[in-house]
Amino acid sequence: MIVGTIVNTFAVVAGSAAGLIIKKSLPEQTKNRFFEIIGLFTIVLGLKMAITMKNPIALIIGLLVGWLIGKLLKLDRNFRKIGSVFGKFSRDESLFSEGFTTAFVLFCAGSLTIIGALDEGLRGDPTLLLTKSVMDGFSSVILSSVYGIGVMFAAVPLFLFQSSITLSASFSKLFLLPPVIGDINSTGGVLVLAIGIELLFRKKLLVIELLPAIVVVPLISALF
Repeated sequence: MIVGTIVNTFAVVAGSAAGLIIKKSLPEQTKNRFFEIIGLFTIVLGLKMAITMKNPIALIIGLLVGWLIGKLLKLDRNFRKIGSVFGKFSRDESLFSEGFTTAFVLFCAGSLTIIGALDEGLRGDPTLLLTKSVMDGFSSVILSSVYGIGVMFAAVPLFLFQSSITLSASFSKLFLLPPVIGDINSTGGVLVLAIGIELLFRKKLLVIELLPAIVVVPLISALF
């Protein structure tokens, strides 16, 4: 069963809808303050996650290989195409892509996603994912009030990512040992930290091209 993931997905959609309603009444200066506050929080969160690394070598190699894969797959350009396809739902296509990417990384890059999905798949206990749903729901309200509808669309890859882990939990358990989960969390921390820098300093770091590292790092870590 994927009850936890279904609830998580609906929480993001509902939170995003609430954020879109709030956004209409927010003055521009308030939105700028939101960017700064979210940026600061995201940097702190990223640092907290990154220091859980168990194997620095696996992390740096995984990030480099992940970036090369992202570059070869032209993820940045393809994400922009997605933004243009769904541009009719948003006034700003680039903001749509940023919101989509930011929300996906924040909702899926942490160890709570992995452990929660495995817990539901192996023991049928969705408690962790239900807890995560509350957190993601509130976060999506703030994110969508800044980024717009792109945050709501991030519910789709969230559902696919978490449900695939839950449904393949028996196989995933074979290599997702505690050190590997720590490296997954630290990888997510690096990506979250990069997003925080983008938000706070408005500096483009192409986090999209680093997304494959979420898969590459645990594979390398498992080999170690």
